[in-house]
Amino acid sequence: MNGRFEYAIRYQAVVTCLKPFRTGGKNRDSQSILLHRDGVPFLQGSSLAGALKSWKNNEALFGASSEQNGKTGSTEGSVIVSDLEFEPNAATVMRPRLRINEQNGAAAYAAKFDVMHLQTGTKGTFELLWCGKKCEADDVKQQLEEYLSALNQGLICLGGQKSNGFGRVQVQAQCRQYNMTNPNDRTAWIMNSMDGSETVELRPVRDDRIILHVTSRTNSLLVKGQTPEGYGEGSVKAAQIKENDKYVIPGSSLKGAIKAQAKRIAPFLNISDTQLESLFGRESRKENGQSDNGIAGKITFSDAIFDDKAKRTAVPRIHINRFTGGTIRQGLFTEEVIGGKCEWDIVIPKWKPEKTKEQQTGALLVLYALRDLGIGLYSLGSENAVGRGRIEFLQIDIQTENGSAFIKCRENEVTVQDENGILAAWQQMGGDEP
Repeated sequence: MNGRFEYAIRYQAVVTCLKPFRTGGKNRDSQSILLHRDGVPFLQGSSLAGALKSWKNNEALFGASSEQNGKTGSTEGSVIVSDLEFEPNAATVMRPRLRINEQNGAAAYAAKFDVMHLQTGTKGTFELLWCGKKCEADDVKQQLEEYLSALNQGLICLGGQKSNGFGRVQVQAQCRQYNMTNPNDRTAWIMNSMDGSETVELRPVRDDRIILHVTSRTNSLLVKGQTPEGYGEGSVKAAQIKENDKYVIPGSSLKGAIKAQAKRIAPFLNISDTQLESLFGRESRKENGQSDNGIAGKITFSDAIFDDKAKRTAVPRIHINRFTGGTIRQGLFTEEVIGGKCEWDIVIPKWKPEKTKEQQTGALLVLYALRDLGIGLYSLGSENAVGRGRIEFLQIDIQTENGSAFIKCRENEVTVQDENGILAAWQQMGGDEP
């Protein structure tokens, strides 16, 4: 930032987590999050700035990096982005995860792990500060408020695990402008005062994403929040995951099931493994003794949230000796299954202006996989072999910048409404239906 300036704009923003929020841990430890020395969780300002810049690259505001003659350099931007600091008493949640072997669809070796995150509803604050010439202020103010609007609208998500639905926030912001030729403004600047600030009206910005809002109903689903500890009367249940007093199917679980089915369908749409990895992402891969950082998927899956009418049922089970086929002594235990209506979103972004075809092909692939889920070709959650996780009804509301459509699936019946011809255009582009 230039040491000489005649005008400054400061934004103070308050964010509320609408989805789980992960800030990352030390040494890639999934069971911790970033904390200041005083124990306050935070997201680094560099990460926040990177997320803003990834939505719309503005080198004048956020700077640029370059490489010339084998040397890496950078250009400083005119905006200072603070850390996003959360409440000192912010509640954390440990969510169980299971890494899947994509070759056989089973759990990978040593695949069970936990991920810590801040729970939905957590609040935090950050600041944006610009200093420059007065003649540039109006244009800069408009641009910065577009970034804040995009963040509030969900076009920008923050932190880790974004493809699993994490990092969506709601934003409220105050703006204070300082004219350094005005004595009162100079005093307010020196005192770091926001007195006289104005509430920012965050207007909607262009949304070129494809959003699939899914409503589904099941009567016996289990996503294990914990495993049984012991057997017999009084044994611990294999309980469904629950957060903020709502039963949930984690976005990672939804993505895993839908990705597996999409992989089966992809050859019929001439989608390569490379394109599939770009859409859904993949874990880090070791080649020639070295590991890469994996690929972050572009498609985002939110958690599926059950409504207040969800019915919890305790189902007794018997632990079987796999060698003899008989019942293990004192082998009675209980599983907790959930039935009811749940809703979730799948978002397919247009990551580059020229990538409209890839975006629509990705949406078509996901729609086919959802249709197969709705007509019972595969299930969600755990214990599929004993009938858990079958979907009784599924509706997909499709929102695009060019209009909407919807699909309903029930058993072997599929109903499509496509008045704007959106699905017909996608299917013509994607080839024959699998």
